[in-house]
Amino acid sequence: VSGAGFGVRRPFYQCLFSSRSSSENIVIFANATSVGWSYVTCASPIWRTQSSIAANFTLLHQGVTVTKRGQQLLLPFQESWDSVSVTAGSAFGGSIITLQGGGFHSGTFYQCVFTGKNLTAVSLPSKPLSASFLTCQT
Repeated sequence: VSGAGFGVRRPFYQCLFSSRSSSENIVIFANATSVGWSYVTCASPIWRTQSSIAANFTLLHQGVTVTKRGQQLLLPFQESWDSVSVTAGSAFGGSIITLQGGGFHSGTFYQCVFTGKNLTAVSLPSKPLSASFLTCQT
């Protein structure tokens, strides 16, 4: 966010990201950092959603709106995973690998690639269970 008069002596800025879809309302607050008098930065939040969404952005100072409320941004999301769980299986395959993360698109097929010493195996194509969960079979 660029503007004037932010200053390092005026802490307690927050960025409010919100989006309303047919299935849910998402509201995420992120702490902002003042960078001199003319910039405030805040990290983009982690959203468990697909590809890209239109989100509203509002900058708050001590709970009071600083920016024009509801300024709309288009936020793109890239697939990522942050945890893995495995069901028991044999050395010949058949284990189910579950990836939890975000940005998985329901219309896209994904494949898991398993590498080891002198071996690379690719799973069959699989569609995600949701924007947050994907499974692959070894």
